[in-house]
Amino acid sequence: MTNKFDIVIIGAGLGGLQSGVILSKKGFKVCVLEKNKVIGGTLQTFPRKGCDFSTGMHYIGSLDKGQMLHRIFKYFKLFDGIEYKKLDDDAFEIFNIAGKEYKYAQGFDAWKVQMHNYFPQEKKAIDNYLARIKAVVDAQDIYVLKDPDANEIQNKDYLRINAYREIQSLTPNRELQNVLAALNFVYAGEKETTPFYVHALINNYFINSSHRVVGKTDQIADSLANAIKQNGGEVLTSKKATAFVF
Repeated sequence: MTNKFDIVIIGAGLGGLQSGVILSKKGFKVCVLEKNKVIGGTLQTFPRKGCDFSTGMHYIGSLDKGQMLHRIFKYFKLFDGIEYKKLDDDAFEIFNIAGKEYKYAQGFDAWKVQMHNYFPQEKKAIDNYLARIKAVVDAQDIYVLKDPDANEIQNKDYLRINAYREIQSLTPNRELQNVLAALNFVYAGEKETTPFYVHALINNYFINSSHRVVGKTDQIADSLANAIKQNGGEVLTSKKATAFVF
């Protein structure tokens, strides 16, 4: 092992590993340090009684061709040797709300038809909700992988809008409010504090398309670590950083 590196990254979670791949592809000598025995952070898989549980990345959104995560995974070559399975088109999630079953379909056109069928008297509210989702998502340059325009006047007022109050303003129907907010558990939303843009990005991410990794999710971490090594870098486990020296 050499101790001469251009870049040292502390933490071999998803962010650390992706940063390591990007920098090593740019020609930097990279070392990623991980204090634990296993890399991956939330990508780790935990075995229990013969079963493997992928508790962090249990399913993945926006992975259809041309969508945001597909472009990211393609850049990191995460389709090479890793298999993904698309969840049910008609119901990637099923929620029981007020004793009734509500399915979330993949794709906004299908999702809208589904919601219109559930709430035929609330079509306008549902359409307005989708328009608000699209407006917030389109305003996020980094989310849609768009180069920011220095000449564009950025209106960031949406960052201050509360998710609960925004949904409440669209319809007085409490059951519809709860159905629209049903993916709340994914981002640990709180009534008084969660901003609408978080809700919008998460719902857009999963409704676009939803997949899962076939097998263990730590395959993704291993693939990223191997890419760093192939580019001349190193990924070291059980190595705790104790200080920054400048």
